[in-house]
Amino acid sequence: LDNKKNSRFYIEWMLKGIASAKVIPYRLSRIWPFWVYKQLSPKSDGSFVNCSSFSMMNVTNRNWVNLSLPGVDERAYVDPRGLIMPFNDSWSLDFWLADASRVVTPASLKQVQQTLTDGKPCVKTEFYLDKLGVSSEIFYHVDDENKGTLFNRVVLENKVDEEVTFSFYFAVRPYNLEGLAPIDEIVYLTSNAFVVDDRLSVVFDQIPDNVVCINYDEGDVSEHFKDWEMILKTKCDKHLASAFVEYRIVLEPGQKKVFSAKMPAENCSKLRRYYEKTLSLTGAKKLMNRVCYYKTFNFREQRGKFDSLWGNILDKIGSVELPNDGMQKIFNDSKAHVLSFINAKGVYVGDNCNNEYWVREMVSMIMALNRVGAFELAGACIECLPLFRNGFFSKRAYKKCDQSDQLGQHIFVLFDYYQLSRNSAVLEKYFSRVEFLLGAIERGRVKHSR
Repeated sequence: LDNKKNSRFYIEWMLKGIASAKVIPYRLSRIWPFWVYKQLSPKSDGSFVNCSSFSMMNVTNRNWVNLSLPGVDERAYVDPRGLIMPFNDSWSLDFWLADASRVVTPASLKQVQQTLTDGKPCVKTEFYLDKLGVSSEIFYHVDDENKGTLFNRVVLENKVDEEVTFSFYFAVRPYNLEGLAPIDEIVYLTSNAFVVDDRLSVVFDQIPDNVVCINYDEGDVSEHFKDWEMILKTKCDKHLASAFVEYRIVLEPGQKKVFSAKMPAENCSKLRRYYEKTLSLTGAKKLMNRVCYYKTFNFREQRGKFDSLWGNILDKIGSVELPNDGMQKIFNDSKAHVLSFINAKGVYVGDNCNNEYWVREMVSMIMALNRVGAFELAGACIECLPLFRNGFFSKRAYKKCDQSDQLGQHIFVLFDYYQLSRNSAVLEKYFSRVEFLLGAIERGRVKHSR
């Protein structure tokens, strides 16, 4: 408990599990994220039944995709069904389809395909639903102000020779890839955006036919999706508010329809101060200017800039040509995936927290960077390892890394880096520390002779 940041994270993680256990199992008719369907279904290969109802967390389906850029601390996440978590431990943006009788969420479908596009961290989620082909694309990009934005576009295509009538939804939901995520208040702006907990959160490109903001006690869209019309604001004392925008669609045979949204990929400061009940005129003006700023972003144009940026990043590191197309795609996707974990402080590891003492995971990623020739990034990550950080030795870090294998990992990754890069300057910089680590390992071996 001497590391306050990590201690606070695990306490919050435990409390989230307790809250989830008090809500989710008793409201299974409502819409939930993919991991809930997999974990609570007895027929699922990811089924996990906890003998205790004390806590409920995602423990079996943690294979989401991390979206970011090398050197950027902000990051977002996408689950295997296209659910978006725009920043750490945030609420989520989901999308659904509905006809006259039911609402369908991708989280409940068995056959969904998800890939990275062209070896870059743009996540494409595709599936077929009755008469429709559905494709969702999500990527992270930084604007001219160096602020991260998530771009999401959903394409709906009529695949049959008859007219199709249905509704499409973007939904703000009080859950994420780990469990429940509190939302106290949601407000819809006439400028076509959602403000969630006093922060600008989602800006839509198309004007909806219906908007509904609801609290936990009023129910869920899956229960009353045909009954609600134009509820533009809600507060929830249970901290589980939810909202959606609805688009009513008629598609001719072969016709396509596109819907898109943008989200700030940061937990920005609140629009109002704690003592303000209403937004000031100055604050309202700043908010409208921010909404207008996001509306200037065109999905195709930003996607072009995204491709260009990642092309430059990938061109600077090595590649491998493999005879099997499937293996080639896996290699290219994995390379982009690892690069998206490199932040300004080294390697981002841990469960939605930057846990600086996950040495083994950091070393594995640095070794991967070594093998694709990304020596500049690998060297910067080595400098951020706990016992190599800031050019001086930290007794506190040493106490946290007191396991012999963690001490050895520091030596091993330095040796691996030198073998492949032949950069003697990095080796010389940390050589005295290597001697100390060897001595510490030897003392531990003598003390614990087994």
